[in-house]
Amino acid sequence: MSEEKIGLPKQIWRCVASPRKAFESIQGEDLWKGVLLIFILSSVAAWAGFVYASKIPFNLPGEPRLPGTYGPYIDPEAFRRNIMTISALQSGLRVVAGWLIPSALLHLSASLFVGKGSLKRMLALTGFASIPLIIQQLLRLIDAYTISVEEITSVIANRFLGLSFALQFMSNVLGVFTVFGIWAFALTVVAVSVNYKAPAKRALIAAGLAYLVFILLRLFLPI
Repeated sequence: MSEEKIGLPKQIWRCVASPRKAFESIQGEDLWKGVLLIFILSSVAAWAGFVYASKIPFNLPGEPRLPGTYGPYIDPEAFRRNIMTISALQSGLRVVAGWLIPSALLHLSASLFVGKGSLKRMLALTGFASIPLIIQQLLRLIDAYTISVEEITSVIANRFLGLSFALQFMSNVLGVFTVFGIWAFALTVVAVSVNYKAPAKRALIAAGLAYLVFILLRLFLPI
């Protein structure tokens, strides 16, 4: 008898309810499903980034020009729309980078310290391991609609305060290992264990090393 075909919704539920069993059924041919999940994740993140940016107050130089006069003028609405679009693109691309780069690092560290495995399957598995982050981004989208202008201004002001290297590192660690980030990391450890046929302890070490390198890269690169 041929193996039962499992639909994407059922695979998603199995990844939540029984991760190891679900990941064992996911192969390299399921990469398109992982890509679809990342697309959904990046779309929600981009939407949230767009809404957040719409609430940022802008003070632009220059005044509207009178007919027949010359001088610097920036259309505030056009400028705001551009910032909102850039913020959306940045949020979406950050998600894609947060999938591709750690997946490549996972493959490298697991190949060196654990055993042989498929990069294509690893990409599919990490796509499914990102399911908790979709929930996180949905909550972020709700927050984007409900947060006040004063609150978002305060958050931006705090981000632009000078931080030491150690504080920046800790900020990135906390940014990656949120409640949903820890959940996604746990699923990633299971994915590494399945893809490289490794015991949980070795998979944890390989995943931890890859995440550490990724967090360090985020200190120097806009990813």
